[in-house]
Amino acid sequence: MIWRAFLVTTVVLNLWILLLSGNRGSFLGLWMGLLFLGGAYLILVHGTTRLKVASAALIGVLVLMGLIIGLGRSAGPLRGLAESNVMAGRLLSQDLFSGSFQSRMDSMSAGLQGFAERPILGWGPENYLVVYGRFIKADIRLAIPFDQAHNKLVEELATKGALGLIGYLAIWVLIFWVIARRMQGQAPNIQLLTLFMGSALVGYFTLNLFLFDTPATVLQFMIILGFVIHLEARPAEQLAPTSINRRETRPSRSRRRISARDFDVRSTLLTLVALILVSLSIYFLNVRAYNAASALLKVTSSSNSVERALEYFDESISSFGQLANYPRLILFRSLTDNWAALSPREVELALKMIEVEAREAISTEPENWSMYVELAQLYQQASSRDPQYLERAQSYVETAIELAPQRIEVYKARARQHLAEGNISAAKATVSEFLDIAPNQRRKFIDLREEIRTAQGR
Repeated sequence: MIWRAFLVTTVVLNLWILLLSGNRGSFLGLWMGLLFLGGAYLILVHGTTRLKVASAALIGVLVLMGLIIGLGRSAGPLRGLAESNVMAGRLLSQDLFSGSFQSRMDSMSAGLQGFAERPILGWGPENYLVVYGRFIKADIRLAIPFDQAHNKLVEELATKGALGLIGYLAIWVLIFWVIARRMQGQAPNIQLLTLFMGSALVGYFTLNLFLFDTPATVLQFMIILGFVIHLEARPAEQLAPTSINRRETRPSRSRRRISARDFDVRSTLLTLVALILVSLSIYFLNVRAYNAASALLKVTSSSNSVERALEYFDESISSFGQLANYPRLILFRSLTDNWAALSPREVELALKMIEVEAREAISTEPENWSMYVELAQLYQQASSRDPQYLERAQSYVETAIELAPQRIEVYKARARQHLAEGNISAAKATVSEFLDIAPNQRRKFIDLREEIRTAQGR
């Protein structure tokens, strides 16, 4: 009884949170999961008439809901509902297929173009930002760059190619093959649980068509995947109706006793090795990453001197080298924003650190266009004190243009390079060139236009 109350409470709270969040991808995942649950129960399960009727009613309600969202969004009676709830407002709004949805379509289009150029192995895992920079168009709806495709299938195609997508889909085919095969002959209660788990997987797969893997969602997937693995590993007769009774499921006293022979030398050694490996993985994959993130957070303290902040950056970078390019980007950006306020001694320390970290950053991700943009803007600031850095900034700008020819950040870096060189007309022409392609991004150039006006007034 307690577990049932806990389950009902959890379901109600999660539905409430979902409605408050207005996350349409999660809602669609839930919708598809419930649709699968109702259809699969009608087709695969020999259940009671009452549950069959309930399943048919669930399908009818879901189909009706889909029709209302798709066709009846402009109906007057629904306007009050749209105004009273975030989720209803986002589902019933007139711009359902614009805004964030359109930005996802732009991102997926760039990913498919990247796949067309490298169809076998793709551009490499976690390299979607590279693909996005190369193939995104200037006139996109959302100017913020995507480092994930917001569609798992496109992500696999772009970063791992056809072979990666085949491998990914093979996992899903195997999962549902196991569920369909093992459901046959299960006891009714276990059969229903298995069907619910399959429905949850359908919801997860649907959500990933509009989002990407996160630690929270991957944890849920792994838990459900563990259930599927348990289904496959457990003998079928243990799941059959005849084996589900109190006497057979309760282990005998003799079976509960653990023989001393089980603890032989081999099993003890394997246990120790497993513990060592788990401990090492926790340290190298979790503790070091946590330490790096903690050091980066210390940078934001207002009491830090520049020298102390650089030490924290160095600590963060060295603590977890696998993800060190993120704190490097923050380092370059912070120095760019605060360069004018640095003392000669602080400039010397910063330049010395930049020399090392810029080389490491590019060596780690040679095609990360955003890294070149940040370095270009940093050296443009440095050139205000020493013009010799203009040439280095220009080289970074040129590389960024090759890697992301239509990104707004690259155009801004080009324009600021012209300003740093004193070529105001070329800076204005660069801004005009971008706005001719993407007039919808005019607001993004307010700050740069002010810089150009200031330079003209000197």
